[in-house]
Amino acid sequence: MHIAVVCRGLGLPGAVASIALRQARELSRHARITLVSDSFPEDTPWAERRLVRIPDLHLLRRLRHVPDEVAFARGARGMLWSLPSVDFILAHAHSAAYLGTRGLGIPFGFFVHGDIFARPKGTYDARLTAFYRWVAPRAYASADVVFVLAPYLAETARTHGARKVEVIPNGIDLHDLGLDGPAQTRPRSGPLRMLTVGRLSVEKGIEHLLAACRLLEPDIDYELTIAGTGPLDADLRNAAADLPRVRFVGAVPRAALGALYRDHDLFVTATLNEAFALVVLEALACGLPIVGTDIEALRAVVKEGQNGLLVAPADPRALAGAIERIARDETLRRSLAANAHASVLPRYGWAAIGDEIAGIVSRMRA
Repeated sequence: MHIAVVCRGLGLPGAVASIALRQARELSRHARITLVSDSFPEDTPWAERRLVRIPDLHLLRRLRHVPDEVAFARGARGMLWSLPSVDFILAHAHSAAYLGTRGLGIPFGFFVHGDIFARPKGTYDARLTAFYRWVAPRAYASADVVFVLAPYLAETARTHGARKVEVIPNGIDLHDLGLDGPAQTRPRSGPLRMLTVGRLSVEKGIEHLLAACRLLEPDIDYELTIAGTGPLDADLRNAAADLPRVRFVGAVPRAALGALYRDHDLFVTATLNEAFALVVLEALACGLPIVGTDIEALRAVVKEGQNGLLVAPADPRALAGAIERIARDETLRRSLAANAHASVLPRYGWAAIGDEIAGIVSRMRA
């Protein structure tokens, strides 16, 4: 079986590229893999590679997003046309799935990494949103299979015309995070050390987390570490200038994330929109309980009172209340932490996910 995996930016940092590469690596245990992208990481001995060259459109600035996507999809289509004996195409974007496979006569599917129309206003500019509204239903309707990260995305895919939908979550591997195994639940000493990890952008709701921290002052002894970068980096640092217990550490290499998780007592997220909360899975796998927002992506993995607490989105007072509850109840924190690792592994291990994808593709070819 020969599978071509199509994804922009495989050689760049980013969640989608990381997921696409790990899926492809696991699939290489079952099939011959060809990666089709405009960049690659240094070391992929388990796959063949085909480079898509697209024009440099940086002079267009914000106007470049749609031309970039179209240019890559068309370049990928030409590359796929030249590949011999491809049995299945697995794409990681609506545009690559639709524009990149039309007329090839090869079965294809694509991964939906989120509901692009559920993102908060301002996430995308109007031109890119219009392009997505045009390409998304065409991709859904033409694909042989649509893979989604969570059950709620399956209904979105069907609404847009998908014929066959499979729910395949993202995976985690402690070794990728620089760890050898699960942590032991430990007693807390000193302040409640909280951590949040993610892109500093509007949909992550960091401003609500900062507002919750102000409500904790001065009664709760806490520290908050914010890891990540993004378009709101400077604004959020300025907003936190009056919060001496909050520190920003910027981007953290993936291999160092495990140590960062384990150096804290609680993972907190105020996110407003997620397709699949990978950092929450990682935190749980590292033994951290969760305080997060009650959105569908988190409900899929955070079980109230078992491995975390969920509160209403965009509600700093509720968020502060949940944090205070854990800060004042060490027995509760340790109980949530004790359940954390087993609540996500091995179900979300990459090997199991690779086997599942390979099985679906094989059955489609039978």
